[in-house]
Amino acid sequence: MPDIMTPEQKPCSRSLQSETGLFEHREKTHTPRGSKGGTEPEGALQSFHITFKLHGARSLRFWLQQRFPQRRPYLFVDRKVASLWGEALDAESFAEAWIPWDAREDKKRLATVEDLARTALARGADRESVFVALGGGVTGDVVGFLASIFMRGVPVAQVPTTLLAQVDSCLGGKTGVDLDEGKNLLGTFHQPQGILVDSAFLETLPEEEWRNGMAEVIKYALLEDSGLLETLESFAQTEGAQGVFYPLPQKMTQHLVFQSLHIKARYVSADERDFGLRQFLNLGHTSGHGLEALSGYTLPHGSAVALGMRVAVQLGILMGETNPDLGQRLHRILKAYQLPLTTPLAHDPEALLHHIRHDKKKGAAGLAWIVPRDVGRVERWTNVPEKILREALRVIQEPET
Repeated sequence: MPDIMTPEQKPCSRSLQSETGLFEHREKTHTPRGSKGGTEPEGALQSFHITFKLHGARSLRFWLQQRFPQRRPYLFVDRKVASLWGEALDAESFAEAWIPWDAREDKKRLATVEDLARTALARGADRESVFVALGGGVTGDVVGFLASIFMRGVPVAQVPTTLLAQVDSCLGGKTGVDLDEGKNLLGTFHQPQGILVDSAFLETLPEEEWRNGMAEVIKYALLEDSGLLETLESFAQTEGAQGVFYPLPQKMTQHLVFQSLHIKARYVSADERDFGLRQFLNLGHTSGHGLEALSGYTLPHGSAVALGMRVAVQLGILMGETNPDLGQRLHRILKAYQLPLTTPLAHDPEALLHHIRHDKKKGAAGLAWIVPRDVGRVERWTNVPEKILREALRVIQEPET
């Protein structure tokens, strides 16, 4: 049976209503409006201090001076980003406050946090500093965590450089590092005091990273009936039967980033600490995390989420709660945006179920499944019958040859 969840506080500029357990979001769709100084959005996004500005990172020092006039910034920069964008970002002007590092998943460890902290100390960082995460999701997680504990906490600014980070992880304040036992098992909530979203960074993004981010965009499109899914479908139709090619056009990208963050901001503002409504953002992540773990974290996160969304929708269909047309619609949109529909990892359901059962988000009531009944109508389920779960996993199994 689905859990009925109601917010303890109302989110900014929206109304969330529970109707037989369904959360339907009713609000006029907003589109970003550019300006010379960048877009400072209203409503829920405004409280998160987000600036949308194409090529805004070229004036990064000026933006930091405006946002943090009394603090000296220390920039922790993904080494790949530094090599591609260092000159455009005027890295030399930051002198020793520019700190490149190897932002890889295997570096998301306490030892890395300690190394970065020592480097910052040696270069003069103190309680009056602001730490800047310049990179993708790994950089945001690690630098955000470091900022939350450095001298008992200094502000952090996020400058995301991947699509996944721009549409999702830069906002919300989740930070963390990994243990051998699992991902992000050590972490804090530390909201960024400034976020600069510059879609120009995506011009150098590999195709795989585009797909990673698009999985999260599609997730937001399913969560809220805001017209986002129709936008994605219409664009895919213009690209023809061969599907979408990356990179996406700049205007399309900016629209997708803005809409995704607009949706996420409203969930986070309603439930910052992830005890209620924010858990709906885990659509596709319950089985997705299991697939990632089973692969030894070689499966890209976006691929795992895409596959996980298929499982979630199939659960609803098998339980007679989800519109079967949604399964076909999701199939088409994932295929159009070059995301996987099946995986060889699903051929060992016992191993996959083992990892799903050990997901860190499992609560006292058991595993929580976010299940769409239709676009913009989602439920949170616990105690899903294992027979139904096993049957749902078959939707991502590769056909036998």
